[in-house]
Amino acid sequence: MAHAIREEPRTPLDRIRVRLARAEKLLANLGPGNVAEFLALLDQIDAGLRALEAQGIDTRPERTRQASILNRLERDPHRVVQAARGAGGLGRLRQAHLPAEGFWWHLDRLAQEQRRRAWLRALRVALVLALVVGGGYWLLIRLFPPDPQAVLMSELVSELQERALEQDWEGALERIQEAKARVDPTDPELRAWEAAVLERMGDRARAQAVMRALFESTPPQEHGSLWITLGNVRLTVGDLAGAEEAAQQALALAPQDPLAHYLLGNVAEAAGRPREAIEHYQRAFDLAQDTDPQLAALSRIRLGFLLQSLPVLEPTPAPP
Repeated sequence: MAHAIREEPRTPLDRIRVRLARAEKLLANLGPGNVAEFLALLDQIDAGLRALEAQGIDTRPERTRQASILNRLERDPHRVVQAARGAGGLGRLRQAHLPAEGFWWHLDRLAQEQRRRAWLRALRVALVLALVVGGGYWLLIRLFPPDPQAVLMSELVSELQERALEQDWEGALERIQEAKARVDPTDPELRAWEAAVLERMGDRARAQAVMRALFESTPPQEHGSLWITLGNVRLTVGDLAGAEEAAQQALALAPQDPLAHYLLGNVAEAAGRPREAIEHYQRAFDLAQDTDPQLAALSRIRLGFLLQSLPVLEPTPAPP
């Protein structure tokens, strides 16, 4: 009966090749259960190559394979960071494998720096857009002075947003009541703010009365828009569940409404559900690109920012 003969590595260079093969295999399927072994292998490979090079042995082929692994880590540090998160994080793994001097033990810092650069790129784009929009706005108001009521409402909303950040609900409600003497008290956005603030104060009965009056005084074909307005205000005051409910109500009335999907993307992003946010932003872009270019552009910006700043969602296969 024939027996398989297992060939053991005979030289230090053979052992390094075996470790390189193992590291390449682990990298293709990295997870919490093998990330520590993978990082320790990189230490062993690097130390072994240094020792052989000190003896004058040619290790160029092995260095090339090592460089290929390290380049992939540098391009995509999130893969290791994500795997290490399930094993307690890279900080904990570093402590367990001191001195942990190789840069592969510090890929969380590299990933953080990449996210920072992506955020700065997005900020630069936003600043350029703000300058362009600001210049256009200045020209517009010179040619077409704004409606005084719209200006008052814009100033009121800005103040209400500040009070929401401070969770000053009593002060916000007081400003809403005062504003009714200066702006149209039936304005949908004003009523949405009143309902959302009352909800945050725990006064559900009064909030429902405001909402009921709002919907009863509005044609049914505009109810979807009202739900979107209410959802955006609820999101601003930190009521994520209420904002999601409003977006779902809007979708029930108009399943192809891109604004509802954009609102759901905002809610999912604020709630820390990036995959879900990406799906809704993509849906909003698809639905709005032919009918609402501005919303399509906003959806595309949020998509790009999320995709650049998030860890890789799925491991990519190793090259053949």
